Amino acid sequence: MQLRYIYNLLISALLLSACSLQAYRAGNPDLADIPGNDRVQQCLSLYSNMDTYLYNHGSADIQDYRVPGYPFLRVNRFLSSFRDELSNRQQAVFWLQQLSQLDRESRSIEIKMIPAMDIRQISQQADAREGLVEQVKTCSGLLTARAGNDPDVLADISSRAVVPDNYNTVMRIFGLYPLSSFFVMYGINHWHETTMASFGKPGRDDGDKPGFLLYQPHTDTITPGMNVGDAFKIARNNPLSIPLFGDKSMQALLERYAPVWEIETFQDADHFGVPVWTDSGDLKIDTGRPIVFDYVSYTRIHDHVLLQLNYTIWFPSRPVTGWLDILGGNLDGITWRVTLDDNGIPLFYDAMHNCGCYHMVFPVSRYQLKDNQQAYEEPLLVPAVAPALRAGEHMIVTVESGTHYIMDIHGGNLAPAALMYAFADYNDLRGLPAGPDGYRSMFDGRGLVPGTERKERWILWPMGIIEPGAMRQRGQHATAFVGKRHFDDPFLFQDHFSGPL
Repeated sequence: MQLRYIYNLLISALLLSACSLQAYRAGNPDLADIPGNDRVQQCLSLYSNMDTYLYNHGSADIQDYRVPGYPFLRVNRFLSSFRDELSNRQQAVFWLQQLSQLDRESRSIEIKMIPAMDIRQISQQADAREGLVEQVKTCSGLLTARAGNDPDVLADISSRAVVPDNYNTVMRIFGLYPLSSFFVMYGINHWHETTMASFGKPGRDDGDKPGFLLYQPHTDTITPGMNVGDAFKIARNNPLSIPLFGDKSMQALLERYAPVWEIETFQDADHFGVPVWTDSGDLKIDTGRPIVFDYVSYTRIHDHVLLQLNYTIWFPSRPVTGWLDILGGNLDGITWRVTLDDNGIPLFYDAMHNCGCYHMVFPVSRYQLKDNQQAYEEPLLVPAVAPALRAGEHMIVTVESGTHYIMDIHGGNLAPAALMYAFADYNDLRGLPAGPDGYRSMFDGRGLVPGTERKERWILWPMGIIEPGAMRQRGQHATAFVGKRHFDDPFLFQDHFSGPL
């Protein structure tokens, strides 16, 4: 009886894993049954042709999850959190429009990577990429409007707009997760203890840090006359009160709260730069151009949506120190995140390596870690309380050579002798130049950066994370080996911290 139960459990897990992977890679091939005229069916055929092409060529982008059965919609964990809270038609239609916008953005990037000669395989009416983008835009508007006018369709979309977690049940079953996670937890607790003991103690006087290079943003401006509090009120003028800023105001905020990177630099791998595809098909980091890739996300605390500013940097590698080093490998990187209240005051800072590893949170003093951790769950690492910044100061993030561990954070003014870094849109990573008139995403069909595998995968695979240690795309960051946790969980801070908003 026990063997039959285990067998059935394994088969069920395999089927669920296969279905989830198919949904991530190419969407559900069964098109939504949306009533309409021939134009509607033509649009659905266009999406079907495009998804088939992308799946066959391994170029489907999975940053945002395709809503099964609705190929013109994608969703992320933040937007998914509203699906059972849409109390009126205005909210439901606005929410649907946000899902539609996510898909249009992703398809514009996917179309950019389709060779011009293949456009006709997808649409006989399009002669170039620009024409296909316009067709998608038109079809998106048509299908979104039809779906928004049908309460039954809206309800069905809401039931399907659930983003799967980034943990593989089959791997956990075969890896004897309840037993193996016990040993992994021991290693995690040791790393937490070591980090807590050494954090904020780089071993050098603050005024003199030989071997450290400072990188700071190339500008430091808030739009003249811009009142941050008023700007947030205007940005929230939508049915879900999401702070949606215009491009100019958002860039001003990103520049104002951008970190200064203080990097211990003893080798080439300690310089950050821009990823490039070489003629030989390898992904390298051009350290001659220090660039921070930014994007915006959101979190929810006490039914209030807060803006998050994200800053990602890429190093050429985490150098391998010997044959026993299971953590080193090609490419490395850090994402630094700032969560703001409606007056532009930071509430949380947090950071992770771009593998989802080494996540640490720095709350301001009025937030305390809750004493509600589950007995069998990896705890959040809170090495320090975030210092309060004076007017004009930026957060300075101190990074260790080689490992790129964050060793300290503190406030400070911009320095005249520091190196300057530029900003770029994180979405640029989803379509990097690759040959004449060609583009290729930094990420593969699993949301991983190819060639960044680590030896630790042979030890940590029972935790259920695909290629643990490998660099990965936004939306694919599992940040706990024991239990389940994601960097983009919209309730991360609400669930783990207490304090007034």
